[in-house]
Amino acid sequence: NSFSGDNGGLDSMTNDLKELGDFINAIDSGDEIAKQKIHDLNNPINKMLRSSKQLPPTLGNMTAQIANDSNKVAQSKTKGDIEDVLKSHVHEEYRAKIRFRYPLSRKSRNEVTLADFGEFFGYGGTMESFFEEHLKPIVNTSKRYWSWNDGIKYSAKTLRQFQRADDIKKIFFKKDSRTPKIRFSLKPISMSSHVEQFLLDLNGQILTYKHGAQIATAMEWPGEILNGKVRVVFTPLGGGIPAAIEKSGTWAWFRILDMMLVQRTNSSNIYHVTFDLNGSKATFELRAESAVNPFGTNNLRLFRCPAKM
Repeated sequence: NSFSGDNGGLDSMTNDLKELGDFINAIDSGDEIAKQKIHDLNNPINKMLRSSKQLPPTLGNMTAQIANDSNKVAQSKTKGDIEDVLKSHVHEEYRAKIRFRYPLSRKSRNEVTLADFGEFFGYGGTMESFFEEHLKPIVNTSKRYWSWNDGIKYSAKTLRQFQRADDIKKIFFKKDSRTPKIRFSLKPISMSSHVEQFLLDLNGQILTYKHGAQIATAMEWPGEILNGKVRVVFTPLGGGIPAAIEKSGTWAWFRILDMMLVQRTNSSNIYHVTFDLNGSKATFELRAESAVNPFGTNNLRLFRCPAKM
């Protein structure tokens, strides 16, 4: 054995122990550089684990035990520090500005402002910044569902919420933006025979259909007029009282869609929407510019900001 017969192995082990002690002390005192090395294969803990395999069995087992115990201490301290930031910064903002508000809470009268929505979910926003700084090095994002790297004992539910936040970011925001903007088109498919005209007014963007050519109309949410109104009006043939509905506020278009039948198709960016007021119906193809249609996704409703790792 290379260990016996000289002091080289002992000196090396003493040196490894000192490095390990310094490393744990640095993590304990909140040293950011040390904390970033916690998952590094060449950190003092992993170095000692490798060295322990070169030692005689009794000594090797002892040093491996020291390394494993140190790893538990370091992981626990790091996890605790990450949770502190998650609670005090991310979850606190969520609690104050996002939670229990529409569109995350379907029945709520209170709405998330576009500015708060962008600050929290947008590019460089609260959720993305926390993920990039604290979690990205220990997460595998290459598959359909994200997973923690081997050896990371954090919650799968917590990671699922960070992936949801990432999906929301990609659906509602253009690259590097914190201002939500969705471009889409509506193309008529069918309409009740007793209806003369269907009208949609989305914050000043007008779409009308009268059983004629089925042409797509390009639209945008939230559009130029913020806190505007969304109106749907069916005008019956030969006069009579129109069937109409109107919603106001930033998220009015989403509130209207909540009341209508929205159906998936084989394409993730295309849905069929049936506007139905007192038996007057019109079905449209709703085609989103993004790869995933924002109007049919449950990511917003299922999102819950985690407070634990």
